[in-house]
Amino acid sequence: MSSRNTNIEELLSATIEAMGYEIWGVDYTIFKSRVNLCVYIDSDKGITVDDCAEVSNQIEGVLDVEAQFPQNMTLQVSSPGLDRILFKPRQFASRVGTLIDVRLSWPVEGRTHVRGRLNSCNADSFLVEMDEQEFEIRFEQVRRARVVPEFN
Repeated sequence: MSSRNTNIEELLSATIEAMGYEIWGVDYTIFKSRVNLCVYIDSDKGITVDDCAEVSNQIEGVLDVEAQFPQNMTLQVSSPGLDRILFKPRQFASRVGTLIDVRLSWPVEGRTHVRGRLNSCNADSFLVEMDEQEFEIRFEQVRRARVVPEFN
């Protein structure tokens, strides 16, 4: 996770947790002159549209007072969804055994994209099995990782 995302998450986590939700992750992107901040929330009971609206209203105030964000920023609050982005090592650890899709910042064994079964995870890296080959990926190499929903 980038330091900007970490700072935003730290700024918002107390407010979100006080409301009874977990902050799953933060995705701050700039494309052309558009700035988008997406805050993913979760809870044991799931997330509704009303939950997202309530959190959005609360954190807008925090962002207005505490942070210096551009006027053209769009704020989104969302559940992580079935194809959730994995932001933190503990999120990878809780998904061992599932199918994941990983985009890499630099190649692992010549690949910048790995899609396979998450076999194990430790504090620094995780193992993904793809085509009967296992790839060790360090967390700092991950550009984006998502769970791939499986329907049987």
